[in-house]
Amino acid sequence: MEIDLKNNFLEEDYEDLKFLLVSNIRSKIIISLKKGPKKLSNIREDTEISSSTILHGISQLESRNLVSRSGESYLLTSIGNIISLKLINLIKYWHTINLFENFWKNHNINEIPVEFLRTLDVFSNAYIIESTKENIENPFTTYLEMIADLNEFKAILPIFFPRHLDAIQFMIKNERKVELILTDEIYNSLLQHFSKKEFTKSIKEGKFNLWKINQPIKLASMFSDNFISLGLFLFNGEYDPSKLLLSHDKEAITWGKDLFKYYKEKSEKIDIKNL
Repeated sequence: MEIDLKNNFLEEDYEDLKFLLVSNIRSKIIISLKKGPKKLSNIREDTEISSSTILHGISQLESRNLVSRSGESYLLTSIGNIISLKLINLIKYWHTINLFENFWKNHNINEIPVEFLRTLDVFSNAYIIESTKENIENPFTTYLEMIADLNEFKAILPIFFPRHLDAIQFMIKNERKVELILTDEIYNSLLQHFSKKEFTKSIKEGKFNLWKINQPIKLASMFSDNFISLGLFLFNGEYDPSKLLLSHDKEAITWGKDLFKYYKEKSEKIDIKNL
C-alpha cells in the first residue's frame, strides 16, 4: 500500500508500536510468546530476563490487550499475534540493514525491484564473502566450491567473466541442469564462447535452459537448493566482483527463486529454433 502524504495517515497515534519499539524487554516477551503459550520460567529461559522484570513487562502488555493469561501460562492475544509478525519482520529487516550497512551503502540498490527490497530481511543470517590482498579471487573460488557438487544451478547474469564461462562449461559437461537469465550483451558474449552444437545438445536434453532479457539488470544472483549469492553494481555503473552476499537460509533461497521468476517473465525463452 502506498502512503498518501496528503491525508492524516502519518498523523495517527501509533501508541502500541511506540510502546513495543522503545522497550527491548516487551519486544523480547512478545517474540518469545510468538512460538506459543509459555510459563514464566520458559520466558525467562528464552529471554534471560529476571522474573520480576518479565512480570512487569507482561502486566504492561496485558494492559494493551497484547498478552493474556491462561492458568500458569501466558499467550499472545489475536492483536498481539498480528503485531508480533510485523515486529519480528521489522527487527530482522533493520538487523539485516545494519549488519551489512557498508554493502548496501556502497552499492547501487535502486534497480532492485521494490518488492524484493521490501523483503531483504531474508538475508538476516547471511554473510559477506570478499576479496582480500592474500586471496583476491575469494568470492569466486567460494562460489566454485559450492557449485562443484550441485545437480541444478540457476543464475541471473548481467555481467560476464571468463570464470563464469568456466563454471557454466563445468556444469554442462558434467550433465548438470543449468538455467540462466542473460542480458542481450551477455547472451552474445556467451554465443561466442560456446558452439551451437553444445547449446543444441544441452537444450534438447533439457539440461540447459536459457532466457534473454532486453532490459538492464543491476544485480547478479546465483543459487541452488542450498545457497544463494547476491552481487551488486557500484554507483559508477561497474559490477563489483570483490563482494558477494551469501546465504543458506530457505527464506533467502526462496527470495532468489522468486527473483528469477520475476525476470524470467520479462524475458524471451531461447530454444533451438531461435538460438
